[in-house]
Amino acid sequence: MHSLCRAIDLLDGIDISHPTLDQSREMIKGCKDLKIDLVIWFHTDPGRDLGIIDNKNKSISDLIEEICSKTYQSYGSFFEHIKSKIVIIGACADIHPCIDNYIKYDFLLPSWQQELIGISTKFFRIESGLKTPTAEDVQLIENTIAVINKMKENKVLFPDGCHPGKIPHQKLFNRLCEESILIAV
Repeated sequence: MHSLCRAIDLLDGIDISHPTLDQSREMIKGCKDLKIDLVIWFHTDPGRDLGIIDNKNKSISDLIEEICSKTYQSYGSFFEHIKSKIVIIGACADIHPCIDNYIKYDFLLPSWQQELIGISTKFFRIESGLKTPTAEDVQLIENTIAVINKMKENKVLFPDGCHPGKIPHQKLFNRLCEESILIAV
C-alpha cells in the first residue's frame, strides 16, 4: 500500500522521494493535473501489507485474502479516480481471485511466475497468526520455497535469482502489444 500512497501524493502535487529512499536522488516532482493513460501494476507480496490487518488466530490463506481484499479495495478506488487503462500483472505473488470484487481492469495476468517457471506462490513473507500452522499453511510455505529455488536455478529468466530479467520483460511487452494494450513504435 506504500506505493499507492506515494502515487496519490504525486498526483496531489506533492513531491515524493525515490522508492529506494536513496537520499542522493532528487525528489520526484508532484504533478497535480497529470492525465494518466495507462497504469501497469506489478502485484507484489501481500505480506508487505501485513500491518493493515490483525493477524491473530488466522491461517495464511485467511491473512492473504484479508490483505488482498483491503489492498484491492484501495487500489480500485484510486483506479476509478484516475480513469485510465489498468493492467495488473501477478508478479511477486499471484493475484487473489477476490480482485474481481474491487477492480475493473483492462488486462490481467494472474501469475507471471506460473507462465515463466510453471509454479507460483501466493506470498513470500507472511507468518500464520495461529500457534500451530494448518496443513494448508505448510503446503503454501513449501510451495513458496519451491518457487524461490526455481527462480535461483534459472539465471536466464531471473538473472539475480529473484526478479524477471530482460527476456521475460520483452515477452510481456510483446504480449501487451498483441492485446492492444501497448503500441510498439
